[in-house]
Amino acid sequence: MIKRMEDSLVYFHKDRVTSGVDLAELGATTGYRVGGIASYLGVSVRTLERDFKATVGVTPKSWLREQRAMRLPELVASGQNLKDVCRGLGFKRHSHFAFEIKKMFDVKPGELAESCFAKPTRRKGIRK
Repeated sequence: MIKRMEDSLVYFHKDRVTSGVDLAELGATTGYRVGGIASYLGVSVRTLERDFKATVGVTPKSWLREQRAMRLPELVASGQNLKDVCRGLGFKRHSHFAFEIKKMFDVKPGELAESCFAKPTRRKGIRK
């Protein structure tokens, strides 16, 4: 059973108690893999899916997608190249990364990177 307490996750399963797991860091620590989270907590993937959905309201896979989406703009804006961002978010293939970015933000990864570094343009005729 999983119980949510503020920003941490407490996992109770039989005789084990895993507490104080930071929700924001859990995805990154486990490589954005459901199996990694299950291993970290010491339970099966199916048990994790059932308990996670009942507590958090979404499946672990959906939650991990949200975590990736929240970290993406920060990593792109930091100036890392897209291949490093791709690996940092747990994608093994750039094509899968590009597909997910297009699905989440409706832009290609390169366009997203350009928008993060776009300089504001001055309109003609306006003086400061």
